[in-house]
Amino acid sequence: AALPKDAIIVARSMGAAELLDYPRDKLRGLVLEDGAATSHVVIVARAMGIPVAGQMKGAVSMAENGDAIIVDGEEGTIHLRPQSDLEAAYAEKVRFRARRQEVYRELRKKPSLTKDGVPVDLLMNAGLAVDLPQLTESGAAGIGLFRTELQFMVAST
Repeated sequence: AALPKDAIIVARSMGAAELLDYPRDKLRGLVLEDGAATSHVVIVARAMGIPVAGQMKGAVSMAENGDAIIVDGEEGTIHLRPQSDLEAAYAEKVRFRARRQEVYRELRKKPSLTKDGVPVDLLMNAGLAVDLPQLTESGAAGIGLFRTELQFMVAST
């Protein structure tokens, strides 16, 4: 499915497989009227790093195409047509996360050793094919846990 750049999808509901039809590089958030924290689509969205807010009753009727929306995936809330001070606060939060990610990138270059010098392999969790590019980016030595249930969640029924 085609999306404009920096899109936030607002929908009544969505299946996990349907979410995978959207280009990840353009999708910035997901707002669902249904979708509990443990629903399949919410689990898949979080695994893909997409901020999601579920159980936002009335969101489809309140939001209009092109509206500014902030999706706080940590709190599971949204801000529809936010004021500039709130936008600035969230922009700072995004910058803070970017700085934190840079620190993590620097740590990736260090050897994985215990305090007494024993090498250990650091492995990542995965559950979808979209996780595989992160294997190289993370510096992990491999996949330690592959969540097979996600394959069933996104499979066509």
